[in-house]
Amino acid sequence: MENVTLVWRKSSVCGNGDSCFELAFSGRVWVRNSGFPDSATVAFSRRTWLAFVKFVKDAEAADEAAGEPV
Repeated sequence: MENVTLVWRKSSVCGNGDSCFELAFSGRVWVRNSGFPDSATVAFSRRTWLAFVKFVKDAEAADEAAGEPV
């Protein structure tokens, strides 16, 4: 991993749970498992991350339009 101090964030929906993922932003988007913060991390380019977020939002919208639970 790059020699940068990352500030990790997780969704407020997760609360104090440790079965969520956390994100950090530093030129790239870093992802880790909140239950194992010292384990491996995965980094994505901002472009790839934004494409992933768009894909998820589009899939949720399609499910809602089809009457599927989200």
